[in-house]
Amino acid sequence: MESYVFNMLLRVGYTGLSMYLVIGAYFHAETRRIALGGWFLLVFWLIYGLRLVYDVQITDLVFKGDKLKLYGFAFGNCLLGAIATLLTFRFAPIQFARSLFTWTIGLACVGVLAGVIYQYQSINPAEIAARARFTIDDGSEHGRDVLNPITISLTGELFAVVIAYLFLRGRLTLIRTLWALPLFIAGILVMLLGASRGPLLGTIFMLMTITLIQVLYTRKTPLNLLWMSIIFLCTTFGIGYWISTSLNNTQIVALNRLQKMAETQVVDPRELQWASAIEQFQKYPIWGDRYLERVFDFYPHNVYLEAPMATGVIGSFWFFGMIVIALVLFVQDVYQRSHGVFFGLLLIAILFSLITSGSLFQSVALWGGVSMYLGLKRKPCLS
Repeated sequence: MESYVFNMLLRVGYTGLSMYLVIGAYFHAETRRIALGGWFLLVFWLIYGLRLVYDVQITDLVFKGDKLKLYGFAFGNCLLGAIATLLTFRFAPIQFARSLFTWTIGLACVGVLAGVIYQYQSINPAEIAARARFTIDDGSEHGRDVLNPITISLTGELFAVVIAYLFLRGRLTLIRTLWALPLFIAGILVMLLGASRGPLLGTIFMLMTITLIQVLYTRKTPLNLLWMSIIFLCTTFGIGYWISTSLNNTQIVALNRLQKMAETQVVDPRELQWASAIEQFQKYPIWGDRYLERVFDFYPHNVYLEAPMATGVIGSFWFFGMIVIALVLFVQDVYQRSHGVFFGLLLIAILFSLITSGSLFQSVALWGGVSMYLGLKRKPCLS
């Protein structure tokens, strides 16, 4: 029970800090400027917020029957946190922010590994019968999640991406390898322990993206190009071979779940949810249907289907427009070798993980990540 209370206090503290930053920003004219992508975010939330309030207050559609938690997550942690970040993150010292995020994600991975060792007496994904998760006894059959598998996998994905980027952007020395390799393996291990498919696919995609960026940044001498091509091809084929052999020869839950998703004869509950979300959008394409899918009265575990399902074309235009602007900014940052590349990689990793995990009204990582990246101070161009 203490863990649950501590978790709630953290969220209340996050909301309180966000309110403080928003109120403080109101009294400083230089903080009131919002980037173009930020306006897309706010307009989407205006539409999506109306959808949430209507469904909860008028149709009594309350996620898991907890109205306070739903509103607290959606408007307190997600929306208010995003507004505070949009208004103030441009003033944050970039190097300090990078270090803070790296240390925070790293400590979270260490905490997960320590918790898994204590609870399961193992950190081998093949020896954990189900997805690693941390629950408390609240009197229900399955208990209440304090840290769910999706969050665990996302933490591992982000740490692996951060370490890979920081390692490749420096000189490839033996000393750097000795500290980077175990940290990278720790991130991969935590990602596998959560057994979430989105972060697994996202990790693979992001490692290839980081390799391509390194190729772009490397001096274009014949020897360097040959060397980077060999690294990229070995990385790509190595990951592909590892996945293909592991799916048949291991009991790692993350890989088995990925295999089941690819098998057409296996009906995955997620596929039923995705089909329902698509059908709801097709029936109500303009304003959307409701914020939960109709099979399990749950979010569909894919925000790119959830947005049109809930808000139709009217809301989806702003949601996908926000993402397109962020991706354009990322290309700009990569081309300019800007400090924004680090934060852009974090955001894309989060966006990729949300293909099979997460929701619009609970994903603090999504709204914190996108508002942080859109709020960065950079040269004028969609900002």
